[in-house]
Amino acid sequence: TYIGVGFGKPAFATKNQILPNKSLKIAGENVVDSITGFEIDGNKSVLMSDFDCPWTNNCNSMGDSIPKNLEYLCSGGDSGGGIFRTSNKQLVLIGLTSLTNFDIQLQAKSGYYGQTMGFLRISTFNKWILNNMK
Repeated sequence: TYIGVGFGKPAFATKNQILPNKSLKIAGENVVDSITGFEIDGNKSVLMSDFDCPWTNNCNSMGDSIPKNLEYLCSGGDSGGGIFRTSNKQLVLIGLTSLTNFDIQLQAKSGYYGQTMGFLRISTFNKWILNNMK
């Protein structure tokens, strides 16, 4: 489980709608459903999640279809926001919001449920980060 934060667009999950011009600070939770992307030193670079629906799993795109209580979907304006996991009672940055895969057919069928998002995996770049913090 991770906590995602950003400065994105609020929306109703079940409606097709034009997102408002204003952005709000948002936060929620989700799970990493898969790890993909290019590899550095044998480690894949992208953490992927989908936005799970609370009443059906027929729009699930990947992984477990059971949503968290505050299921999180990144949105316009959230790029660069962090996702964090708890380790030893502290929040640890594990990814940065970097992409969404918007499926218009899925949108027509189930609103935002099933849409996917990706986060640049911080641990893939640990060696580079440590070498450049000198």
